[in-house]
Amino acid sequence: MSRGDVIRMAREAAAIHGHTFRDVPQPETIEFLEAFHSLVAAHEREECAKVADRHSTCENDTPNVLAVAIRARGTQ
Repeated sequence: MSRGDVIRMAREAAAIHGHTFRDVPQPETIEFLEAFHSLVAAHEREECAKVADRHSTCENDTPNVLAVAIRARGTQ
């Protein structure tokens, strides 16, 4: 997800709650949003991978290819 995506979603979230988001956000605000986004995305990836693990038909010693692919998205 790009920096622009993070800013766009922050503006959307602010509008939903009746707030405004500055046209030119402060650098520390952007850094916070990017860090927050990274934490949320990592959590969601892991939750999705756990669902894939639970629905796997792989043997116990064979990694679930789908779960591995979901977890790998965090390194791309």
